[in-house]
Amino acid sequence: MTRRHMGKTGWAAACFLTLATSIPVLSIPPAAAEDRDVEFTNAGDGARLQGTLSLPETATAEQPVCGAILLNAAGLQDRDGTIFEQKPFKALSDALVTRGFAVLRYDDRGVGKSSGEVKTATSRTFAEDAEAAFRRMTAVPQVRRDCTGFIGHSEGAILGAMVADRRKDVAFLVMLAPPSVRGDEILRSQTAAAMRSANAPYRLIKENDGYLTRLITAALDSDRDRLEREAKVIADEIDQGEAWVEGQVAFLNSDWMRAFLAYDPAPLYGRLRLPVLALFGDKDQQILSRINLEPAKAALSGNDDAEVTLVIGANHLFQKAETGSPREYQDIDHAMHGGTLDLIGDWLARSIAAR
Repeated sequence: MTRRHMGKTGWAAACFLTLATSIPVLSIPPAAAEDRDVEFTNAGDGARLQGTLSLPETATAEQPVCGAILLNAAGLQDRDGTIFEQKPFKALSDALVTRGFAVLRYDDRGVGKSSGEVKTATSRTFAEDAEAAFRRMTAVPQVRRDCTGFIGHSEGAILGAMVADRRKDVAFLVMLAPPSVRGDEILRSQTAAAMRSANAPYRLIKENDGYLTRLITAALDSDRDRLEREAKVIADEIDQGEAWVEGQVAFLNSDWMRAFLAYDPAPLYGRLRLPVLALFGDKDQQILSRINLEPAKAALSGNDDAEVTLVIGANHLFQKAETGSPREYQDIDHAMHGGTLDLIGDWLARSIAAR
């Protein structure tokens, strides 16, 4: 494993990690811990969120430990971040508890045991849920209020940043594959990457990007009728039927999607003044590092406690991957690579736990 630091000038400590093939899948065993079912409420709309609080054996009211709250990516997931039967947040929780951290992970609203309206929810709604989780976590006697923060995956990174922007008592933020450009650019780059992975010709990728851009423009007008008209015109051009039109309208017309497409998180990242670790996978086909890494660097450049790291060989879930395609997720024999787990744990030990 190699690592290179650029020092404190300009960039706090932008480092690049290479995952060597000799790194074991899990470099530490699961922790002996106490798992508790917990519940907390979003005071804004009354949504009741349920999750798991994992405490290491060393945590007591007399000797509380630092805490981490895990925030899911977009797409409504359970407390383990389950995707294609992989459970990356369970793996991350086990690794952190082994290192002496308390961990809270929870089901997104409308998923598992959590309630709450989903249809009209946007990222700001989910950020309110995350803040409710922070209040619940910092009320636990075995958890130190002064060193509790967030680890957010993809959209979860934005949610953690939103809470940290509002509250000055968030101790740290780990951003895993954080979107760092406008949502419309994210969606277009994801779509093109998926088509390249399927060996689509360049001409078709360009044509599809043109169609998608037209649909996004219509969706951003918040005019369902215009979006439907545009989808019908495109359907005629590409010989698609009514089902295709209905699918495009349903996908692009939600409150969450319209807000996401118009949102640029870079100014938010630029306001952060707490320890931040941002990780990108070089094989990620959902939050592409070539699109998002440099904007994240630029946004965080004024924060002397920020580190931005490119993880070589990692996909969107920070598994060690061959191509990075989401089609591989379920076939990889680990939920999150041991090298990434160590990177997060080492940074927390160096930046937070030692305080």
